[in-house]
Amino acid sequence: MPGKSHFVTARGRRFHYLDFGGEGDVVVCMHGMIQHAGVFGSIAPILAPAFRVIAPDMRGRGQSDWDSQGVYRVTEYFKDLEALLAKLGIDRISLIGTCMGGWISNMFAASHPERVDRVVLNDSAVGASPAGLNRVADMCLTGLGAFADIDDATRWFLKDRPWLEDLCAEDLRWWVEQHLKTDENGELRLSVDPLALQVAITNSRRALAASPAERELSWEQTKKLKMPILFLRAEFSDVVPVESAERLQTILPHAVIREIRGVGHAPSLLEPEVHDALREFFGIRGTRTASS
Repeated sequence: MPGKSHFVTARGRRFHYLDFGGEGDVVVCMHGMIQHAGVFGSIAPILAPAFRVIAPDMRGRGQSDWDSQGVYRVTEYFKDLEALLAKLGIDRISLIGTCMGGWISNMFAASHPERVDRVVLNDSAVGASPAGLNRVADMCLTGLGAFADIDDATRWFLKDRPWLEDLCAEDLRWWVEQHLKTDENGELRLSVDPLALQVAITNSRRALAASPAERELSWEQTKKLKMPILFLRAEFSDVVPVESAERLQTILPHAVIREIRGVGHAPSLLEPEVHDALREFFGIRGTRTASS
């Protein structure tokens, strides 16, 4: 489901976002580290028209401005989201976040609980494995060169995510495209500022060296999430271990945890199990799926 493309200037830079329509309460979708907003076209048909679905390109991704100083921190993404919502005149929201987008969603919901109705965390790094984060960041760096074509990009993704072969060819191609752009030289590349990935590597290595007390900070923040929570955990995720999901359930007994079978970090959001979980969580029945 394609969204309508819009731009807004906030915090001195231009941000791009997609509006997938819908007339109900607003759902804001925050993408993963090397994705862009288009990836939520897979779930927009499920949520709209019951909800208005919006997905921004975070700084350094998609069509949003890059940061020439390499200021790519979760706290800055959080402030960007605050500024974007202020510009759009949006007060109350629900949030859906994949991996890094989940960190931002978690931070926003903990900081503004009175503004957040629901939160969906897609294999997001609450109690993340530092080694898993480091592996993901290292893998992403191997994709910074130009791809020969979409098939070349697809092969690169499948090396790390072989379970994507379970998708039909059309869905797989579409999903890969939500990570790519054609640059000014006509070359096909990941739609992300290389500086953002360098920062991710630095942060993941810092996490490996973090003390137990430092690692507890994200859990303290998570305890503030009193609104309904849906946690989608990939069965083979090395970023969010089983122990983290179990601890989340203990800390937030009201959270609904759904394990997405047969996939690793992070579910593509094309999985039928994901669609079923979203329908149940948002109270939607009889909604068409992304492929219908």
